[in-house]
Amino acid sequence: LPKGVLEASPFVGRIYLQEGRVVGEGYFSPVLGAEALVLYRELREVDGVRYPVRLETWALVEGKGVPFARGVNLEFRAGPALGEELFR
Repeated sequence: LPKGVLEASPFVGRIYLQEGRVVGEGYFSPVLGAEALVLYRELREVDGVRYPVRLETWALVEGKGVPFARGVNLEFRAGPALGEELFR
């Protein structure tokens, strides 16, 4: 694990597919205090791997989807190199 990471836990949630492609994910968000649905609106492909670069987040509140963040742009870096010092 990288230096400073005390514990890593596995992803607990749902992955949403459309025609065999990942289009979003759902999980409990401690930030929202509710179930969150993240939809990938724009993807970029590099070396056969698709990365999300634009997304929107919905919170499930009292059984209804409420927009939390729409059109969020993510900084995109393909294959960022991690220095060996992180793992010492």
